Amino acid sequence: MSALLANVMGSEKTKMAPLIQTFFENVNQKHIMVYFPDEELQAIGDKANITGKIVDVDKNVDYLHLNDANFASAKTNIFITQKIDHDIKVANGVATHKISVTYTNPSPGSNCNLEKGGLCLNASTYRNLFRFYTPTGSKLIKMTGSEIETVQYEELNKQVFEGFYGNRSGLNPQSSLKTSIEYTSGTTVGNSYSLLLQKQPGTKSVEYQITINGQKLPKFDWIADKTIKFSL
Repeated sequence: MSALLANVMGSEKTKMAPLIQTFFENVNQKHIMVYFPDEELQAIGDKANITGKIVDVDKNVDYLHLNDANFASAKTNIFITQKIDHDIKVANGVATHKISVTYTNPSPGSNCNLEKGGLCLNASTYRNLFRFYTPTGSKLIKMTGSEIETVQYEELNKQVFEGFYGNRSGLNPQSSLKTSIEYTSGTTVGNSYSLLLQKQPGTKSVEYQITINGQKLPKFDWIADKTIKFSL
């Protein structure tokens, strides 16, 4: 970090603007997060959405945060890409979600024989604890792609649905694996629909397709927090 800061501060003036722009892009995309020991400064950082806090939303705003945690060794996340298909049906003030997440590891596996000098970056099996953070009051219909029964609990003012894969059938190099969840949101929907997608810090871009009441919205890359608004 010291060397990085020294290079930035010692750069030519013509490079400062691109460097500042890159810095703010990385803050916006949550590759850089901030922590303040001072509680008042931390509260300001929370409001500015630069601390990685799971945010609170109004009761009429829907919410989703997908959190993946690598429970294997190595750095397999470098190679994995994700694609999300998200279908939402809104009727009688209730939003029903069907979300499919496709994980793909297109790269060959690493030589993980460390005794012979292998560099184990892309491990043979990716073991993933995945969690869907949704509004409080959300009700699970079903989850697929998890080796364990769905774990349900409340955390950080959210209803969490947790699953896991990797002990029996994990994501291997040069393969794909899909998980899915269906639930009704605890959000009360009025004359319009609003959804906040809060990105997991430190993750790559995710190809995202949303369909609301049968209408496909333009596909986008989920690189930062994003609010979807739809007129009913």
